[in-house]
Amino acid sequence: MNDDTLHIQTEEIQTDGKDSYHFHRYEPTPYEVISALFDVYTPEKEDVLVDFGCGLGRLNFYTEHRFGIPSVGVEFSEAYFLRALENKKSYNGKRENITFVHTAAQDY
Repeated sequence: MNDDTLHIQTEEIQTDGKDSYHFHRYEPTPYEVISALFDVYTPEKEDVLVDFGCGLGRLNFYTEHRFGIPSVGVEFSEAYFLRALENKKSYNGKRENITFVHTAAQDY
């Protein structure tokens, strides 16, 4: 699976130097790693994935595409949150299964 398959754009790595002790740079988890995780763990149909620090939403789109489960992506960065919403518009799956929330993880 890749961004082209899902019709999203999540490949970039943040290089603006804004990472700090509490806020780390955006670096998407490779699809191979996500796939390996879910080769070992298969979510149930009634599960809901919550991804804290979802960035551009890669994990949310992957799990909806592979398993059809709903998910919530929680993102503190307004810029990444808005780009996740743009990815949701272009995603070729069930968009209604994916929700993005712009807030700090501890406030969710």
